[in-house]
Amino acid sequence: MTQRFNRGEFWLLASSVEYSIPLPLLALPEWAPGGAMNTIDICLNRHGHGLDFQALVDTLLHVRRNGWIQFGRPLAGESVPFSEPDADEIAAFLRERGRGLDTVHYWLTVEGGAAWEAFARPRWEKYLTSSCEFPQDGSTFERSYTLETSDWQWLDKYLRAQATEQVIETGSMTLGELRPWQATYWKTLPFGLRCTFRSVEHRLRGHVPDSSRMLASWCEWR
Repeated sequence: MTQRFNRGEFWLLASSVEYSIPLPLLALPEWAPGGAMNTIDICLNRHGHGLDFQALVDTLLHVRRNGWIQFGRPLAGESVPFSEPDADEIAAFLRERGRGLDTVHYWLTVEGGAAWEAFARPRWEKYLTSSCEFPQDGSTFERSYTLETSDWQWLDKYLRAQATEQVIETGSMTLGELRPWQATYWKTLPFGLRCTFRSVEHRLRGHVPDSSRMLASWCEWR
C-alpha cells in the first residue's frame, strides 16, 4: 500500500531526511520580499510548509504520535528524545529564541525514514554526500573534499564533473570502502565508498555545475 501524507506531514519528513531541524525555524515567515534572510525559504533553501501556527503544532503532534519524529536538544546531548510532548509544549518549543543546537530540534526516527522512503522512493545508489574544508595552515591547496556514495560508477561520474570545475591536486586522492555505510543519521546501507582529494584551483562558472545537479538527482520528492 502506498504511504499517504498530507502536505504538512510530508514536508516535515522530507525536510529532515539529512539533518535535524530546529523547531523555532519552522515558525519563521515562509518568505519575504527582497530575499530577507530570516525566512524558511532562505534558511532551508526550500519552499515553506504552508501551515499556520496552530496547524503546524497539530501536524508536529500528529507526526510525533505516529512515531515518525523525535524531539531533543542536540547541544544538551539529548539524543534520547523527550517523552511525549503535548500541544502546549510543542508551541513553546516553536516560540523559543534562536535556532542553534541549544533549541529543540526534531529528526526522523527509523520508522519515519521508512515512511518517507515508501512514498519518495529515493535512489540510494545515486545518493552522494560532499563535504569541504578550507585549510587553516597556509597550505597551497584551496579546499579538501570528502565524498561518500555507494556506487563506483556514480562516484566516477561525479569526479569527472568535478574535474571541469576545479583542479584536483595530483596524488591527493584516496579511496576506501565502508562496510556498513551510514548514509544518513537514520539510514544505513551495507556498502559505501569514501573518496578524499584536495583542490588547488576553483573554476568559476556562470551556470549551475553538473556536480550540483548530481547531488540533487537521487530523489525527486524532496
